Amino acid sequence: MKKHLLSLLILLTLGLYTGCQKTITGAEEPEEEETAGSDSNDNPDTREIEFVTPEDSGRVLTVVEAVQAELGEIITVRGYIVGATSRTMNNAKYMPPFEGRSALILADLPPEEFMNSFVPDEELPVCLTDFKQYQDDYNLVDHPEYWGKRVTVIGVKSTYLSVPGLKNLLCPPLE
Repeated sequence: MKKHLLSLLILLTLGLYTGCQKTITGAEEPEEEETAGSDSNDNPDTREIEFVTPEDSGRVLTVVEAVQAELGEIITVRGYIVGATSRTMNNAKYMPPFEGRSALILADLPPEEFMNSFVPDEELPVCLTDFKQYQDDYNLVDHPEYWGKRVTVIGVKSTYLSVPGLKNLLCPPLE
């Protein structure tokens, strides 16, 4: 039975991996068809990072819904990057400069609103250490510009850093 579940998980992971894409709107290079005077992509505060957009990823959960999801479920979560941590949630930093490279912290509210109504059960740590490339490309120490950005990720709901979290991200960003 376990062998069949493992095979199914591997096939699902490969299917999601091949259907994933990375989109960073507001990138430095403007699109050729952009009209003069259009500055919607020039403001870094309006950018949205999407780790994944597979059509078959299922329902997109809020962070609060993801915290309540069953352990072991493969879930899609959309939230704002409000902080970073490493080793434990006690090391969490919610304001720059950031120190932890191993995990992002997601919330349903942008950082300034989240800090005004902080509730520990309404945050979700996302493990970046499963793939070295994730850790290099998305940690807030090296990329503080991602703080406050809205992201969508797919992973396995797990206990991470002793709280509900997301590990084993199934869809690495593709260039």
